[in-house]
Amino acid sequence: GGVVLPVLGALPDSLNILSSLGVSQAEAQEAIAVGVGTLAGSSVLLLSLAWGVSVLLGRCDLSEQGVAIDKQHTRGWDLNRTGVTVDRDVRQGAAIMAGSVLLYGTVQVPAFLGFSNSPQAALVGAVACLSSMVGYCVYSVLYPGLQQRRIDAARRKRFRMVAVQALALRSNERYGSLVDWRGRLDPVTVRSIFDEFDTDHSGEIDKGEVQGLLLGLQLAGGGSHDVPSQDTMDYWMKEFDANYDGRITFDEFNRALGRWVDERLTSSSRAAGGGSGFG
Repeated sequence: GGVVLPVLGALPDSLNILSSLGVSQAEAQEAIAVGVGTLAGSSVLLLSLAWGVSVLLGRCDLSEQGVAIDKQHTRGWDLNRTGVTVDRDVRQGAAIMAGSVLLYGTVQVPAFLGFSNSPQAALVGAVACLSSMVGYCVYSVLYPGLQQRRIDAARRKRFRMVAVQALALRSNERYGSLVDWRGRLDPVTVRSIFDEFDTDHSGEIDKGEVQGLLLGLQLAGGGSHDVPSQDTMDYWMKEFDANYDGRITFDEFNRALGRWVDERLTSSSRAAGGGSGFG
């Protein structure tokens, strides 16, 4: 995906450039100018508009350390205290994109110096671009970070779906339906589930109680007596502990579970062709 999709995206403009073969020099120059201009314009649009809108709509509150608090946005348009933070792979991708811009210099610099028709510069540029593309393909194969993130995302989604199913079954056995006829969480049932796993009755669920919750729902990854992995508990805390204080309040539990239930109902509806439910 990291290699094929960008190539397919550049294919129409590339075919426009290749169409200049077998025509006059003036027509070839016109076709190349249009093709390269379109390709450069689309790339600039993606890097500016798409990235900018993603940052604008995906921004979250920033902690005192400047780290985005996932799924928490309470500060409106405060540009100093909202934003996004990125991981190492995104920074590496940004460096690669910035480096690719330098390839334009192999033909632009001679043009700025007055050598607008330089076959040598064109040849050097072609070799540099082709070598860079091959290098990027090799990098994508040897370091498939994007593909691994997609696999991890699919695993986390499956965990969320299984967790909602387990909570629905447990609530049906002990307290009643987890959701009402409108597909919304039943607050009384959610409170009963929360109180069940708040074993010290502090009004909050800590990490130790999360371990008990996962054991009770048999979400440890194996049988009912398996101890949940540290990654599983960390992921649950990351999803439910909105302010990262190490404890889950009822409001945090209710909001996070609501997101998971909505996701489960949406997936079920699509799979059933418009139906809904946990079946």
